[in-house]
Amino acid sequence: MAANKTPVEVEIILPADCAQSGEASVRVLVEDVSELDAPAKIIAQKQLQTNVEPGKHIVTTVDVPLDKLDPRRSYNVRAHVSRNQTDVIERGDLITTQSVPLRIAGQGTPLSVPLREVR
Repeated sequence: MAANKTPVEVEIILPADCAQSGEASVRVLVEDVSELDAPAKIIAQKQLQTNVEPGKHIVTTVDVPLDKLDPRRSYNVRAHVSRNQTDVIERGDLITTQSVPLRIAGQGTPLSVPLREVR
């Protein structure tokens, strides 16, 4: 990791009732959500592969550039597990449906990012 980035440890939690499947892509995003009337801005992201298993926990680290962080702004973390390995959200994919605020100082434990299956 470069000195101009800070690691954010994330624990992605797949739902216990999701359908099991083979390999899927996982995209973890850190977004600036400060502007209520504008789309969120992606400030960091990470892509990885995993097998989808009910109740699975995926722990990963996203390196966030320090120059993109401003204590006066608000940031969220979200994730998308795509069974078709695309960025398009489709039926059967797993997505974040609640706000998960970014926490950096004294993080200690990973941010929990629970997902729900798109039905």
